[in-house]
Amino acid sequence: MTPRPHPWVVAAAIAATYAFFLIFAEFALLELVGAAGGAVRPVMAVLAAGGLAGSFAAAAGFAPGRAGRALTAGFVLCASGAGLALIVSHPGLFVAAALAGLGLGGLTVTLASSLRGLLGPMRLGLWIGIGTGAAYAFCNLPWIFAASARRQTLVAAAVALAGAALSGRWRIDPVPPDPGSEHNGRGRVT
Repeated sequence: MTPRPHPWVVAAAIAATYAFFLIFAEFALLELVGAAGGAVRPVMAVLAAGGLAGSFAAAAGFAPGRAGRALTAGFVLCASGAGLALIVSHPGLFVAAALAGLGLGGLTVTLASSLRGLLGPMRLGLWIGIGTGAAYAFCNLPWIFAASARRQTLVAAAVALAGAALSGRWRIDPVPPDPGSEHNGRGRVT
């Protein structure tokens, strides 16, 4: 059985998720669309639709035993969307946005659903804060923040591939219900 990852590795995966979102979906993709002479809003709508579809699919199919592979797939979809965005013209950016949206939606839902199983009784807020803070700090480094959209896209793809490498073989323990609570059969604690 694969050991549970160290909390720093989990924080790095959180950072990779947020960094990809910030660098690519919030900045570079929009600039690439504008530079290609395309309309930003329709591409953003496709990104959002992909995100919703990825989120719903991840939520419907979530299982702790498959979560490591699902995280890897989400990161690979993100990297594929970014890579495609570098080589296509405006119509192809819709496909790149759809891939990135699917990847981000699935990735964020799977990661959020897995954190308790990955970290166990550790302080979730601490490790989530470290990962999120690291992503924001990374994205605000001058050589990234002020880079061209193409360079930001390359960095985002590399970050997503690093996330895939980190998460591929994770063992995610199912989280047992809190023994001090009683469920009323509809998912609510009474």
